[in-house]
Amino acid sequence: MPSSDAFPASSSGPAPVFYVIDRAVLDRPQIAWALDELELRLGARDAVFHPIDSWQGGTGAGTIVVFGLSDDAETRRALALCGLELPGAAESFAIFRAPADNPNVLFVCGADTRGLVYAITELADRVRYSADLPGALAFPAALVETPTASVRSISKCFQSETEDLPWFHDRAGWEEYLTTLVTHRFNRIALTLGMQYNYPYGSEFLSDVYFYHAYPFLVSPPGHDVAASGLSVDERARNLESLKFIAREAERRGLQFQLALWTQSYDFDECPNARHQITGLGPANIAAYCRDSLALILAEVPEISGLTLRVHVECGIPEGAYEFWQTYFTAVTGAGRPIRLDLHAKGIDERMIETALATG
Repeated sequence: MPSSDAFPASSSGPAPVFYVIDRAVLDRPQIAWALDELELRLGARDAVFHPIDSWQGGTGAGTIVVFGLSDDAETRRALALCGLELPGAAESFAIFRAPADNPNVLFVCGADTRGLVYAITELADRVRYSADLPGALAFPAALVETPTASVRSISKCFQSETEDLPWFHDRAGWEEYLTTLVTHRFNRIALTLGMQYNYPYGSEFLSDVYFYHAYPFLVSPPGHDVAASGLSVDERARNLESLKFIAREAERRGLQFQLALWTQSYDFDECPNARHQITGLGPANIAAYCRDSLALILAEVPEISGLTLRVHVECGIPEGAYEFWQTYFTAVTGAGRPIRLDLHAKGIDERMIETALATG
């Protein structure tokens, strides 16, 4: 929650904070989301966030914050005035003042969209947790950050229908969780399904199989009569809507959204304790069904930018069954956008790598 020590309003009204931003940058939904977050934190300290077109000539009392990308002419000029150089690496950012130019101006810039999101949410965090607003906006020394790891991902695992289905559908919880990730400089989240069991055989142990073989819990591709018992059409539709919401909110914050599908099959006919029986699948149609289901999910959830897959026998497909993967990967080639393939290393051989690379 925001601090209760609100920055006191001046006698003429709330403490003003003026901001300048390129309209083209503001049109990016990730930047718009980050600015909303900053405005929320400023509002909790009785500060009013005013847009202005430019800061030359002054605005009276108040801090002027200039937001921009590193290739913006004004940002380059300010960096040069301070003898600063923003690292060229993706996701880098800088927050600094140029006192020789105008001591009331704070520059907030990023090397790219995600870098600028990190910079704005850094400022929002300081406004939220600093003892006072002037201290939050002071920056006596420039803050320049660049990532040392290109992928900073967290895996959110669904493993229990009883314990995990509530948070899967908790939209307010997802909004708070995804905000926490981006404010802590994560750049990817992998929603991970199909990890309840190491092995999809020894079926007497399988009981909680919700999302274990995930496809029938999310979609019903045309041409396949596959179903999960005890799962209504409405519940399946609700699951897909929640997946869409999670992916959309992740992208809106600048996070990559990765869908991890660890299990492609299990012993459907020999799992008497499973609470949801999967019907309509067998060796003759499982590859086509998984392909068509994945293709439908990728079409319904365009924010999915990568897939994490277990490709050895523990996913339910025997090692060496390359024909399954050759069929399955065509769902990726038809997605109409680049999809990262993150293949769990166990069981990988040269032919599997070539099969993945053949997707383009």
